[in-house]
Amino acid sequence: MINESQRAEYEAVFAESKRRAREISGPLSDAQFNWKPPPDRWSVAECIEHLNIVARRYVPAMTAAIGARTKRAEGPYGYGWLSNKFIAAVRPGSRPVRTAKSMKPAGASGGFSSLDKANTLAEFEKLTDAYIRIVRASEGVDLAATKMRSPFLWLLRLPVGAFMEAIGLHALRHLDQAERVTTTEGFPAE
Repeated sequence: MINESQRAEYEAVFAESKRRAREISGPLSDAQFNWKPPPDRWSVAECIEHLNIVARRYVPAMTAAIGARTKRAEGPYGYGWLSNKFIAAVRPGSRPVRTAKSMKPAGASGGFSSLDKANTLAEFEKLTDAYIRIVRASEGVDLAATKMRSPFLWLLRLPVGAFMEAIGLHALRHLDQAERVTTTEGFPAE
């Protein structure tokens, strides 16, 4: 069975991302949710939509990887140099990494994006719940030996556990970014 503390940590990070998304977005009007600091930066809405775009492809890929494996092992798991570099690159506080075009939210006009707040947040919660179910379903699966390809970067093949860790931290990173938008000069009062 997967090391309980490691699995609990992955699950806790996903739960924290749901809490933070609610906390940041809940009090915002639609205009505030879609406001962009400068036009070339993302709004709160776009930060969350980016996470939805990523999850739409990672959730099925991770589900398939977990479901296809019967190799059993107990953790804790170590993932190796490349996996650790990938995780470090997407964690909160790391240097910005250029976002692949396929992961970017749809274009916006002027200083606003045009995403529906309720739908964007509902999808984020649904997809985050799916990640939590994947972590729970991984009990007993060898998360270091079970490999999968990134659905965005075909050459990137890592242990599924490394993707679990990276994706959870990646969500927190973009929620930090969303929170910074709300404290940027010019953020609308309503």
